[in-house]
Amino acid sequence: MKKKMTAYMSILSEGDFSIFEEIIANKYRKFIEFFWLLKEYSDNISALKYKDSPKNVLKIEVTMASIDIDEVLQDMQEKITDNENILIYNNGKKINIEIKKEECEL
Repeated sequence: MKKKMTAYMSILSEGDFSIFEEIIANKYRKFIEFFWLLKEYSDNISALKYKDSPKNVLKIEVTMASIDIDEVLQDMQEKITDNENILIYNNGKKINIEIKKEECEL
């Protein structure tokens, strides 16, 4: 996977404009935080799946290939500065990330 936000967005939206619109309109700051958490692991990501969630929450399931999931989780936990609003947990070969944050109203 390319280390670009557009590549992540394209995969997450799966060609569904409503998902793209939801992320851009209501979850963009959370998406940026998600991208920076995972960017260095882009070569090891085999799939991303957007999970429907409330407006103030971004939920994404990440499937990793050929990498130690526990090491990735530990590294991501060390990067997080806002432990109260970011939840990362292991689900087999998948990592679930939930970022809860209010967006600025335009």
